[in-house]
Amino acid sequence: MLGPSEWLYRTQEAAERGLDLVMLMNGWWTAMTRGYPVGDLPARCEIAAAEHKRAVERLSDQPLIGREVAELRENEENDDR
Repeated sequence: MLGPSEWLYRTQEAAERGLDLVMLMNGWWTAMTRGYPVGDLPARCEIAAAEHKRAVERLSDQPLIGREVAELRENEENDDR
């Protein structure tokens, strides 16, 4: 799984779809590790993954890579000064 700094997207829609997917996957994992019933979480994760994939493809969006994240943080630090 990618670290949080690598889940920065250029568009809000792709970011929201990615966050939805990660949160559902986290709920599924938590249920499995604690022995709770997973219910419809696998199906919901599959749907969220498909929505995320469509958003990324439609917007030609991808998570930022390490260099881009570093540049973004550097620009934010310079703006704060």
